[in-house]
Amino acid sequence: MTVLAQDIWRPVELYGGAIAAQFPNRFVDVSDFRPVPDHQEVWADGASDQSIVVEIAEHSDVPDSNVGRFMFDDLAVANEASSSSIADIKQLGTAEVPHIQQGTYICFVSGTQQACKGRDAGLDRANTVQLLLCIIRLPQHSSDLLVTVNAPSYISPSSSAAQHADAQGQQAAAAGQAAAVMQGVLRSLKVQDWGLFGA
Repeated sequence: MTVLAQDIWRPVELYGGAIAAQFPNRFVDVSDFRPVPDHQEVWADGASDQSIVVEIAEHSDVPDSNVGRFMFDDLAVANEASSSSIADIKQLGTAEVPHIQQGTYICFVSGTQQACKGRDAGLDRANTVQLLLCIIRLPQHSSDLLVTVNAPSYISPSSSAAQHADAQGQQAAAAGQAAAVMQGVLRSLKVQDWGLFGA
């Protein structure tokens, strides 16, 4: 039985209930263990070293046609990635994100980044991470809502993540299910209080 078949989903409240979604049970709220910036919700699964990040960003004036690449590259800089590669960029609609207002521009980007975890340094400690990014553009609220699923497809034996994550064989399986995690999150994502975004 794969990891995917074992996932049990539960409702979660983000930003004090302003956003509702469903996450697999195996993900826990990182803010219970360490500080997380107010504009982010970070949930992680220690066994697979996967994470789900929901982030409210200031609306970028980058055109819709370029925002996927722009945001992916911006994440690569933030992650201090030694390499970054985009596999696919596409527009999503209400079929994939049913609780977001029709006409909202939603962009999905998939790719990989090679980056070290936390305080690790050196290429020998770099992990290869499958990164799935969804950008929901909300110019009327001067915001962009970002949903990211990070799933290591290779964890360096020298990485600090190797001490917590399961064997390499499971990393491939975990990375393979990242798309299903993203799909489930987007299908359930619902803004319940638009005041979260200010104006």
